[in-house]
Amino acid sequence: MSWYRIALVTALIAVVTLPAGLLSGLFFGGVTGFAVLVVGWFLLVPAIPLLYALYRTRKSGTTETEANENEQRALTELKQQYAAGEIDETTFEARAERLLELDAIERDDIDAITLDDQSQKPRETGQFEQERTNR
Repeated sequence: MSWYRIALVTALIAVVTLPAGLLSGLFFGGVTGFAVLVVGWFLLVPAIPLLYALYRTRKSGTTETEANENEQRALTELKQQYAAGEIDETTFEARAERLLELDAIERDDIDAITLDDQSQKPRETGQFEQERTNR
């Protein structure tokens, strides 16, 4: 499920809550109608996106701490490759810059980049480097 679908469900609940609250207030009394409005607008509407965000975070299995540790590990490995002479200075600088750029991107942006549709294939690394040099 994508954020787009979650937004549609949330909007649908927000729109359906008004007539449901009015009708339940009309047929079952004002307290019941008020309860439907409160549950719909003040509980379900904000809770659905928050629960979905929590679900996505747990499903990915990567916490922010783990992501920072992975980034530090990658940077350390890059420094070791440079110190051992496996890569030259320009390659080291380009890769380090790319790692630091990824650090600046917020996690929401990374989630937006992640493909929801399994039929789509992510770009190859070489294609990304070509696009970057063509800028």
